[in-house]
Amino acid sequence: PLKETSRKLFETYHLSMQVGDFRTAMFSLNLSTRFAVFEGENLQILSRSIGSNLKNMLKHNSECAKLAVLDAVMVDEIRGEDSTPFAVFDGLFLNDDDLMKDALLKKNMNLLSNIYLRRFFSSFWAGDHSSAESCSENILSIPSAKRPKLLSIYFTFFRGLIAFQQ
Repeated sequence: PLKETSRKLFETYHLSMQVGDFRTAMFSLNLSTRFAVFEGENLQILSRSIGSNLKNMLKHNSECAKLAVLDAVMVDEIRGEDSTPFAVFDGLFLNDDDLMKDALLKKNMNLLSNIYLRRFFSSFWAGDHSSAESCSENILSIPSAKRPKLLSIYFTFFRGLIAFQQ
């Protein structure tokens, strides 16, 4: 189901671009990428795809670009590489700490929870379960994080694995 959903979201991206609905296009592309991470897409291909789409995302929807950069960082950390995704912001944001300051300033709880989710998944996959647990507590402290979302499924699953590790 993840592959099919990712494919349909990617089709929605193309159709939305054709009709000039850039907001829907960028959200569809962003979600398609997220599904691809969890469906097991080749990370090298995924990293190149995210990188090639960042400027277009930033042009049409800066919030989606911020989320895509977080996805790029996560993929980079899993691969042990740095594709310098923050460079797309031309110095405005140098890392996710800068994005966090922006999210707090603008009270953007979606971005804030996505920063913590990125940190949670990166910590989990690196085997740093205490850091992942700390990130999960930060996520759960955000009221909007309690609403079901796509990544909530994976977050809950991996959080459960951490509980069994301790």
